[in-house]
Amino acid sequence: MEYGGYLKNVCEHKGNTFFKCINGNNYYDLSHKEICPRDPNFYQACGTTYVEKEQLSWEFENALCGAFFCEQFDAHHSILLRNGFSYSEIRCNAKRDCINTSIDEMQCNHTAQEYEFYPSGAVIFKSMMCNDVCNRNDCEDEAICNGISYGLYCTPTFRSMDLTDLFYAQPYKYCDGIRDCKNGKDEPLGCFYALDIEEDDQQKCYNRHGFRFSLPRSMRCTVTNTFLWTVCANFIDQTNCSDIKRVGFQCLVNNYNSTVSKYMECKNREALCDDDLENECEVLSPVCYVHKHKTCDKQPYCQDSSDENNEDCSSMTVHTCIRRGRLGLELPIPISWLTDGFTDCMEGEDEDRTLWPTCGAGATLRYVPEDQVDFCQDVFLCQGGKSGYVELKFLCDGVESCGFENNVCSVSRSFPDITTKLQ
Repeated sequence: MEYGGYLKNVCEHKGNTFFKCINGNNYYDLSHKEICPRDPNFYQACGTTYVEKEQLSWEFENALCGAFFCEQFDAHHSILLRNGFSYSEIRCNAKRDCINTSIDEMQCNHTAQEYEFYPSGAVIFKSMMCNDVCNRNDCEDEAICNGISYGLYCTPTFRSMDLTDLFYAQPYKYCDGIRDCKNGKDEPLGCFYALDIEEDDQQKCYNRHGFRFSLPRSMRCTVTNTFLWTVCANFIDQTNCSDIKRVGFQCLVNNYNSTVSKYMECKNREALCDDDLENECEVLSPVCYVHKHKTCDKQPYCQDSSDENNEDCSSMTVHTCIRRGRLGLELPIPISWLTDGFTDCMEGEDEDRTLWPTCGAGATLRYVPEDQVDFCQDVFLCQGGKSGYVELKFLCDGVESCGFENNVCSVSRSFPDITTKLQ
């Protein structure tokens, strides 16, 4: 019958009016709580109170009657519908707002070179993709990087229709006890509940819901916008990265050679590296908190460049090595790192005492750059029970290396100049 100027299959049942979808055996009522499947032009909206004459000029060739329905997510996966005229906050925002359509991002001013459609139908600007930052609440902009997929794409359990677009299940949803995917891919048989975590399980992944499981490749070294969303409560998912571009450190993890993601740098959480390499960080100024392996590399990291202008950077070796926290880069070694008990170089040469030339003896014995071994200079020997020395170039620099030398400098500067004349 005709309804609102359009032909509709209408059914009356117990005083209620229902409409049959044009491409299926589904029915919907005037509240439009169900969206017709296989209705890309939204014929379902034609003839309803959503469409008024002055609004029919809305230039969307994809929406037959100028209106569309948007099935949206909320925290409980319920359905919220919007008509075609309350779309201003979702229109052309380069974001996946509707799980049933991408119409809100069609015919926008973005160019095809600026964005990509993801399997979920999300429209993501290329400038936001794979930049190690979650620009979307679900972090899907970091889901497909360098040929590796993180998280899962699947048909969700909370959707009643067969739609082309898939649901993006974030990595932390894996083995959380809630089945988000119809095929159960996010809750495989390998997930099992463990009330007690034994000591030998510390190197295995267990999440905050008490489930313990083996980690698939797609769950390792993922980007999150909060540590509450990491896959493993013990952060073991941030080790053994598949993507070299996400590796921050190479070290022993539970006595096995492994890698740790760069996302764990300076987080001061439970050590993943056996020697806590990822937390070897320094406060160099009020605005500079940086990992030591990012200092003295001629690439300013801090706003005030104090990572490149500190005392350690003033005396460097000629020999270079690959730092364990700057993989792939051959860099000189600060003299102060030599044989300090902490291995900084991949091959451990910074701790090999036989490699480095020295000057002085006893309390003034010190390593020097290879090109300065023939020019050993005097140093200021610390007194008053203090061990060590201060190189003359650092004397009176305002930094108390011995604990008193700047006071000596102040006193000496107060003495009047004395001119002597040789007879």
